Amino acid sequence: MVPKPGLHSQLSYNPHNLTEAVKLMVKFVDMNSKIEATREQLLSSETFVYDLVDMNRQALQLIFDYYYRKLDTAWIEQNEPKLEMAIQKLTNILELMERILQSSQHWLLYNWINDARAIANDSKERDYNEWQARNQITSWGPNDNIVDYAAKQWSGMFEYYYTPRWLFYFDYLKTLMVKNQTYFDPKKFQKELFLQIELPFTKDTGQKLIRKANGKSLILNYHIFLI
Repeated sequence: MVPKPGLHSQLSYNPHNLTEAVKLMVKFVDMNSKIEATREQLLSSETFVYDLVDMNRQALQLIFDYYYRKLDTAWIEQNEPKLEMAIQKLTNILELMERILQSSQHWLLYNWINDARAIANDSKERDYNEWQARNQITSWGPNDNIVDYAAKQWSGMFEYYYTPRWLFYFDYLKTLMVKNQTYFDPKKFQKELFLQIELPFTKDTGQKLIRKANGKSLILNYHIFLI
């Protein structure tokens, strides 16, 4: 989900182990969240919420990879209905990832940006520090030098960077398919993506980032992770 669209990654762990662990954690939440006092106790446990977010984040990554392969197959087959189905699934997962990450204070882009701005002496320096902070976790340089080298799966990164980047990719594929163009030019795509999505993100200082986590949103939506 984080690497630039079009790249493939390999797992360094057994996905079955993760999904089984997520199911066990979900069952634990199910057993203990029906009693209000116990539910609030779970939400107040910083370490528990962190682990729950982290495990579900990884589970969503697996689901995303599954539908990404569906997308890849649909493109190869030039099957528009299958492509649209895969895009819808992937878009839903991206939106869900943003909401899940909002559930823990440790997964917020705001922390990174706020810390960078806090050490500045004036507004000009604050904006400069924010540009540096944004650039470091995205482009890592002025010309897309080693993009995603320091990528972070944080709330805010999905809403304002990763999701728009994937949506740009999806629209790009659909446009090619409608025009019956079967050749995907990676260099042309990467250039347009950088200019239209990646570079503007590094210069944006007006985004309303989530400042405080909402653990309740995760508990209220935990059931979707029964995969």
